[in-house]
Amino acid sequence: IMYLVVRHFIKGSIGQIVVSLAVGGLVYFVVKSPDTVLNSIGGIFKNIFG
Repeated sequence: IMYLVVRHFIKGSIGQIVVSLAVGGLVYFVVKSPDTVLNSIGGIFKNIFG
């Protein structure tokens, strides 16, 4: 992830840096606490289809 951020920074594209950080943060959060993520996704689906 840091490699991608550095690579995008060298290109000078701020938008890609933000996207890389957001995706990296999301992946880290999912890996760190998958139960919480699954519960929140389940809650969203329950709200939509309930």
